[in-house]
Amino acid sequence: MRSARFWIALGGVLLLVPAHAAAQCTTNEDVSAVLKSAKLAAKCNDKRIRSGPLYVCKSSPPPACAGSLVSDSIALAWGMNNPAPSAVDKTALRNQLTCQKAISTGVVNFIGKKLKYLIRGLSEADAETKARHSIDTIPKKCLLVTVAEDTSGIIVPDVGPQMDAAVPGPGGAVQGQTLADALVTLLETWVDRVGPNAAPLRPNIVLILTDDQRFDTIGLEHSIDGTTPVMPTVQHEILEKGVSFVNSYVTTDLCAPSRSSLLAGKYSHTTGVHDNGGTDGGFQAFDDSSTLPVWLKAAGYHTGIYGKYINGYVSPYIAPGWDEWYVFKNVAYFNYTLNENGTEVAFGTADAVYSTDVLRDLAVQVIQNAPTTQPFFLYFVPKAPHGPATPAPRHAGSFSGIPPWRPPNYNEADVSDKPAWVQNITPWTADQMANHDDFNQRQLECLQAVDEAVAAILQALTDTGQDKNTMVIYASDNGYSWGSHRWEPKQCPYEECMRVPLAIRYAPLAPLPRAESGFGLNIDHAETLSELAGATADSGVEGMSMVHLLDGTAPSWRSDFLEEHWNGTIPTYAEVRGVPWKYNEYTTNERELYDESSDVFELNNVVNDPNNAATAAALAARLRELRPGWPNP
Repeated sequence: MRSARFWIALGGVLLLVPAHAAAQCTTNEDVSAVLKSAKLAAKCNDKRIRSGPLYVCKSSPPPACAGSLVSDSIALAWGMNNPAPSAVDKTALRNQLTCQKAISTGVVNFIGKKLKYLIRGLSEADAETKARHSIDTIPKKCLLVTVAEDTSGIIVPDVGPQMDAAVPGPGGAVQGQTLADALVTLLETWVDRVGPNAAPLRPNIVLILTDDQRFDTIGLEHSIDGTTPVMPTVQHEILEKGVSFVNSYVTTDLCAPSRSSLLAGKYSHTTGVHDNGGTDGGFQAFDDSSTLPVWLKAAGYHTGIYGKYINGYVSPYIAPGWDEWYVFKNVAYFNYTLNENGTEVAFGTADAVYSTDVLRDLAVQVIQNAPTTQPFFLYFVPKAPHGPATPAPRHAGSFSGIPPWRPPNYNEADVSDKPAWVQNITPWTADQMANHDDFNQRQLECLQAVDEAVAAILQALTDTGQDKNTMVIYASDNGYSWGSHRWEPKQCPYEECMRVPLAIRYAPLAPLPRAESGFGLNIDHAETLSELAGATADSGVEGMSMVHLLDGTAPSWRSDFLEEHWNGTIPTYAEVRGVPWKYNEYTTNERELYDESSDVFELNNVVNDPNNAATAAALAARLRELRPGWPNP
């Protein structure tokens, strides 16, 4: 049974905390109370959008067993008209109001009827078939309806952001059938969550994690022709069919710390993995006795890793929790060795052993052979596009001629506001810029084999009939700076290093594509996947489950997070990234403060501006809440 959740505010961040499991709805009285509550809320919205906010609404609380089902469903059906702040022109918007009411009626009837049929003992499939009749009237009621804006500014019809792809802004046509199908998909997940047979969704999970991939290297920003995305499969099959996070970050932008945090669900100051090696870094520093694969395996999942584990990995060790272990002994594009379930297999320099392709074929094979009676967790972790960024021979030169990347902070001329480590970097010469441009090009070319691997994995899921019950996650272990502030490659406190791509495709939680602005972190994956799988995560997990963020029912979300770094050319630092401010402190007693809303390229460090003194002080205090033990100034 999925645990109920409640929210606790802690120093500006909302933490999703397990609560005692709520009773599930199991009686006809529960159904009646759900329907009464939903119908009254829907009637209130309908009356107020037609007659104005002075209409006196009646209400009835839903049963406790229903949790937020009623309020979530009404918000989904009415969007910004929940309730409308004023009446609209009923004559001019007659068709739009008819469509809006049909959506509302369909949603209300569906949640009540499906819950009723489940309580009567019908299967989920039969309950859905019987319950969806009123939703199936939406395409007819909304036929040829164009979304319109009233003179008061109210948009009709409107729906929750989960359905915006089917009900666009003013002037866009309502996609009735798309909307109806998506409503059924999402609502059945919500009803099942509170119904008599409530259980975790337990999807198959495919987590694809690239190495050193910038956040902007999937779509058109670095397209070779301006029309083809850098990674067309990832763009069209994951981003455009799922939830794409526009604010996705890692909490330590370096390979081993980030990967350890992902698997453990904890910040690096908790895992103790601060670097790629040494006494406080890499494989030797990582306690992997309680990690995501351990929890998933205990919950009945078949687990497999294909590619890179943790920097400094020593073969023939096989980490706890993994049923299938195909891990680089030495991470490379060619001339590498894989530990294949305890047997070391060497690969040479032939085109056919390009490591991304070999890992692709292994991943496809495990999907093809996966038993249908047991869910699986597949962790696909290629080297690409990490340096030396060697593309597959078939892709070499495919991005030749791409314009050099020159954002406003590239090879930044005036770094007088920056800390000493930046000021100590001399401006790049023409030769340096040319060499880095060549590397950038090869990174894009490396991603072509990854995109092909993603296509092969998705096709294998489709061929085996597992695509609809598989969550696919695409992410990177850290970002990469291509010369911003004179810096390459990573570990920096700037957006280019810490921001990463993240897209999640799973129709039961997100049946239509949308962009999500909430912060998604690498430390969130462990808790998210554990909740979906019905697994028990480590009690020390510091990430948050994104399940309710994905399905649009999270009442709120984190407003900031911690980013941290140890050792090296860049001094040890800790940083708070919030909205809109980013505040950073170094152990050298230097500080930085940027307004990310007006200075997206972080050109102006405003920490010494007297007008920002209160903001800096508040963020300094917040930093010490997020990073216990961080020294006081």
